[in-house]
Amino acid sequence: MKRKILWCGLSFLLVAALVLTSCAKEEVVTPGEQEGEEEEEEEEEEEEEEEVVVPEAGAPIYGGTLSIIHMRTDFTVESWDETTSNFGGMCFANPFRQHLLIGDIEKLGPRGDNSFAFQNVDWVPDSTLSGELAESFEITTDPLRITFHIRPGIMWTGNDNIGMEPREYTAEDAAWRTNFTNSTPWGQALIQGIVKSAYATGKYTFVIDLNRWDANWNCRLTQFFGEYPKEMQDAGPAEWQNQVGTGAFILTEYVKDSYVICDRNPNYWETVTINGKEYQLPFVDRIIQPIVVDPATQIAALRTAKIDMHTEVPMSYVESLAQTNPDLLRYKYLLGDYKLVSLKCDSTYFSDRDVRRAMMIGTDLNAICEALYVDGMIHGHPLNANTGDIYTPIDELPASTALLFEYNPTLAKQMIADAGYPDGFSIELITLSDPDFQDAASMLAGMWEKIGVTTKLVTMERAQHTNIRTTREYQDAFLWNTGSGFAPGACNLGYWGDPALSFMNNAKWNWDGTEDPTYSERFLEMQEETDYAKAVALAKQLCIELNDGAAYIPLANPYMNCMTWPWVKNYYGEQNCGFVNYSAMENRIWIDQDMKTEMGYK
Repeated sequence: MKRKILWCGLSFLLVAALVLTSCAKEEVVTPGEQEGEEEEEEEEEEEEEEEVVVPEAGAPIYGGTLSIIHMRTDFTVESWDETTSNFGGMCFANPFRQHLLIGDIEKLGPRGDNSFAFQNVDWVPDSTLSGELAESFEITTDPLRITFHIRPGIMWTGNDNIGMEPREYTAEDAAWRTNFTNSTPWGQALIQGIVKSAYATGKYTFVIDLNRWDANWNCRLTQFFGEYPKEMQDAGPAEWQNQVGTGAFILTEYVKDSYVICDRNPNYWETVTINGKEYQLPFVDRIIQPIVVDPATQIAALRTAKIDMHTEVPMSYVESLAQTNPDLLRYKYLLGDYKLVSLKCDSTYFSDRDVRRAMMIGTDLNAICEALYVDGMIHGHPLNANTGDIYTPIDELPASTALLFEYNPTLAKQMIADAGYPDGFSIELITLSDPDFQDAASMLAGMWEKIGVTTKLVTMERAQHTNIRTTREYQDAFLWNTGSGFAPGACNLGYWGDPALSFMNNAKWNWDGTEDPTYSERFLEMQEETDYAKAVALAKQLCIELNDGAAYIPLANPYMNCMTWPWVKNYYGEQNCGFVNYSAMENRIWIDQDMKTEMGYK
């Protein structure tokens, strides 16, 4: 009871805490530095860079509690059933719900050869995949099939609440999960018709026959949905008390709008080798995930060490935290979410490609980035620098595409005049009522006024805003939020207009109204390319062309920060090992309680 009172009261107690904010920049060594800086910024005296130093972890320590606020966990869980609510249950279920495959952070991440940082919050490339519940897999093209070899000896934890005893996870479980998920509306939306049949050919061999290939098969089939047993589905998967998994932890307590608690699974199967010695995972006895919506309250919890770790600290808090809590360790990474202006390509003005390009050239992306995010990269659309070889930096883009990222209101105004509008024109910009959207819209209107475009701002609440976007029932332009991490499929953003591609939700995501049959054909070629390197090369070119058409004006990818107290050991800045999946990192963290006590915290 004491634990429940403590965490239910967390938000109330922390609201009263002093929260200092600052918008000053602080440079940190990180992959993919800010591109497209203005010349006057380049002439400024170069500041000394602060390098994040990860202390030696030492020998593992068992026991203790890890309290952590993750990205995308600033909302409650309406349902624990992933086939009806993909994000709430998925994020909080990471400690106990596992997947067929996972990104190999041990071999390829910062603790390995560092070939991939695992900081893309939505996706890991095929080249990083390793077995989790499946110890290996093979892909064949004739027949078109993926064969998974299930790891023997993995146990479902069981659950007394639903009358389920612990039992072994087998290929029959994997086949049932795939077939059931594929029969649900949410599952069909994400799997998108690629599964022909799924079945077990032995106790530990599981086969998926495909209708067609999809370059994002690993997300659709192994990352979007974690594994759970039929017994849980029959009992009611939406209820937290009915959860059953194979993970390192067991869900033991959930209070809506307050917290999620998971305790150590004593029969967990995985081990890890550290300094030549093998250790049983996990190291901590308990994970507490507070549900705290208010960002200031989240930061207050970090500042006062009521949480050990916060994976999504905005840049605006970095300087004040450095002043009040200099012991905090900081890992800077590029966030995939960002704001985007959609220019309706079948409208009066924006059907003209040159006018769309003029609008982007007349938008000061660096100023918006600094005002909205403090720090970020102005080029991260449709896929950002965390997507590896698919991404093309500004200095490697074709000249015509790179030009879009150079703020030049004089050129933009002349382009609009040359397009037949010497006196400019007026448009409507649909935006949300949220303060950050209001700020961005006001800045855009001021910039566009300088190039002869008068902007009427139309503010909507979220439900109406979403409906207008998905139905494309807006007049000129639309300000919204999207992500740039889902690769390589996101390179078709805005070109899902071909109704022949029915598996793409009948062009549901074509917000700008573009229809380019040639582009759609080439996108489909990329999606169906079984050679991943070739698919990446095709996606890379499609991304460049998508930017060049300027159907969208991306308003920069913000940098974000993961911050931990120094007693959080064996963590190296990774943010994701699948699709919004941080289980591999949590399983390997241990808490140095002696250090925490010495620093004055209990």
